[in-house]
Amino acid sequence: KCHGDSTLDPVVAGSEWVQEEEAGVGMIYRLVSCPSHYSVSLGSEADGSLQECVACGKGQECFGTNGTNCTVCTACGSGYYKDAAVAEGCKACPANTYYGGTGAEAVSECVACPDGSTTRGLSGQTSVEACACDAVLYRVVSGGGADVVSCVTCPTGAECQDEGSGKTCGLGSVNLTCGLTPLVGNWSRVHESTYTLGSCPSGYSLVNTLSGTSVDAGNSLYRHDAQQCVKCLDESQYIIRSNVDTCLKCPRGLKCTGDAALDPVVVGSEWVEMGSTEFNHDAQRCLQCNEQFEYILNPDTDTCQTCPAGLTCTGTASYQARVAESTWVADGGVLRLDTCPLGYVKLNASDAGQECAVCAAGTECTTADCTVCTGCRPGTYKIAASSDGCSLCPVNTYNPSTGSSSFADCRTCGSDAVTDSAGSSSAENCTCSVSTYQVVASGGDSSCRACPVGATCNDQSCALARPGLDCGASGRRASTIVGTWSRNATNEYVLDSCPAGYSKVTTLEGSATFN
Repeated sequence: KCHGDSTLDPVVAGSEWVQEEEAGVGMIYRLVSCPSHYSVSLGSEADGSLQECVACGKGQECFGTNGTNCTVCTACGSGYYKDAAVAEGCKACPANTYYGGTGAEAVSECVACPDGSTTRGLSGQTSVEACACDAVLYRVVSGGGADVVSCVTCPTGAECQDEGSGKTCGLGSVNLTCGLTPLVGNWSRVHESTYTLGSCPSGYSLVNTLSGTSVDAGNSLYRHDAQQCVKCLDESQYIIRSNVDTCLKCPRGLKCTGDAALDPVVVGSEWVEMGSTEFNHDAQRCLQCNEQFEYILNPDTDTCQTCPAGLTCTGTASYQARVAESTWVADGGVLRLDTCPLGYVKLNASDAGQECAVCAAGTECTTADCTVCTGCRPGTYKIAASSDGCSLCPVNTYNPSTGSSSFADCRTCGSDAVTDSAGSSSAENCTCSVSTYQVVASGGDSSCRACPVGATCNDQSCALARPGLDCGASGRRASTIVGTWSRNATNEYVLDSCPAGYSKVTTLEGSATFN
């Protein structure tokens, strides 16, 4: 700010100016540094009249070094962003997100952690490596890229029960242990893909289906989360082939040890392996249903049925629903899933597959007896599989997409733009301050543009923000701004022409550049 003499009165407090002689001009003030988050702009005029401290733009900040003030803005570092051209530092990406690049201009560039993982409350993270899977899950990398990471449900046979901390997954430990105890069975995987239980020790049955049997990994009955080595009871069961057979009840004529060892009660009796299903009078007996994987409603007429995925079975007619408030009815000798509580989808493509399941990320069930999960509506998102409905995008953001599974899909409104409420679905919901007007780009992004001098009303409001391009009521008529205005290719207003007696001005005084 000048006073016609040598008085120094900087517009930006903390900026540093020195007197300097300029050839052909004389003594002038030269701007040498600015405070934090401003950069030095010297302009092009020899007399230094365009010198100023300019606030760093989007994705930039400025800090002095070695005790000096700022001169040049630099890009926001990894894990940070800045969404407006203001004299502030960059903001940390929120907890449970990360960003590995530099110069981020919006919070939407911060990438959400994979479902089932968090940054453990830390913000400003720079890599997916900062996203730690929940204790009951383990980390899987697929697609050959370091960033294609997911958290997978722990198989039953790899779950650990830690005192004080609840369940954890042994597959998430370096040595595949529960504390100091190795997991039962041979677990392996290629690179960092999902783990497969390859074999079990003697006396154990390899299980990888809901019915308690073992099948190849490509079989439709195979379930990754059902994998486990089931210990056969030492005195009442036996198993011949650990990786193929199930634990069988010990015949009365044998003494069993829970494995393939053969010890006849009557010395000299002969026993052989057999697998025949033909009727045999001497083989008549009551066969006990598997206490973990089967049920039977009427022992005298029914056969043992595979326990559905949505039930916990006991080998009898007694069972417990895994999802509270789900209802089951008997259909002959088979249990049928009748209803599921709100927020769950009913799956009943097969008897064994019946269950009330949670909807995946980006989907929800909002009606009673839901059979199909639907995508989150525009203006909402859901980051993980759960029975919860989709969450509203916060105030001052919008999301035009359906089925959003990431908070990053909620786009921030442009500078100076706000929304009236949460859950906005369009850039049109972002409104600008009275001294600006809204510009919506072809891609849907919204921003607020400073009002040109010729369209600024006496009350400092912008006529370009009104449908009639006027300055509101003046007597009985609206006061229309001077000149013909229209939108250009980028949807900004430009002054096309002026009436007779007016000069069309499109540059700053003394400049040849359009403004």
